[in-house]
Amino acid sequence: MTKELNCTGCGLQAVHTQTVPLCPRCALAVAEEALGVVFAGLRSDDGVIKLPAAPEDRMSPAEADDVTYQRLSALRRKGVKRVTYEDFKDLREITGRSRPWVYRWLDSRVKDGDLIKDTSQDRVGYTFAY
Repeated sequence: MTKELNCTGCGLQAVHTQTVPLCPRCALAVAEEALGVVFAGLRSDDGVIKLPAAPEDRMSPAEADDVTYQRLSALRRKGVKRVTYEDFKDLREITGRSRPWVYRWLDSRVKDGDLIKDTSQDRVGYTFAY
């Protein structure tokens, strides 16, 4: 049995995403119903939810890319043959980026030809393309 969710702000039917159904017009208003919480203090006078700004200590995409690439280069210089998310886990806090961002970054290096994605083991890894 599925439940149709509508935006609590305008009533439009939600657009289903990977994790939370979102209203195409009011965005997170439907999340209140889906998650069973109220985003207190975030709703404006017209009913639209206003999200707080990203933390100021979050690096720009270019800075995060540079720091992550420096880590990859350092691992290569150390002679590491295979890298996994665990090799970059601490960069989440340093750069202010998420786990999915790290995986997207690694997959981008595959597209660039720097890495080869290795799914032969239990944990997805990446080997250097020499």
